[in-house]
Amino acid sequence: ASLIAVVFGVSSTAIYAAKPKEVKQCGGAPCEGEIDIELEILKACELLVGNDIMLKQDSYTGTSDFTVTTNTPYKLHLTTANAISNTNTFVKHTASTPANVISIPTKITTTKGGSNYPIGTHDLAGMSVDKFNVSVAPTTAISATQRAGTYKDTLYIKVSY
Repeated sequence: ASLIAVVFGVSSTAIYAAKPKEVKQCGGAPCEGEIDIELEILKACELLVGNDIMLKQDSYTGTSDFTVTTNTPYKLHLTTANAISNTNTFVKHTASTPANVISIPTKITTTKGGSNYPIGTHDLAGMSVDKFNVSVAPTTAISATQRAGTYKDTLYIKVSY
């Protein structure tokens, strides 16, 4: 390839002459050649997360959803702020300290098309729009003497290839 550069002050312009893929000498006979055509589609992912879940006193259950749209197989990673790598989830009182954790055990159920996706990592086929439903409820009845206040946890959703 040849390069021609013209410099004016601090800017420059470069012109590159592309070398042909191949040169055929035909000598009057038919000549043939080829140009390869390639299309690359990059991996893409869209994650739409639904509303926050508020566990109201009337039933202490709540639901939400999220949708994963991908054009490749993917891994779905589900974990929570409180459970970390454990599958036992719980909401923690905001007045908790490391020495005195006030918590209520919960069960987070994530489903899609009749299949359950518990806390952990799951391989999915992708190349589709996957809508997941999430429901949360305490694993036992709330005691009449349970400390009043706000209890929190966060469901983390991660998609990787």
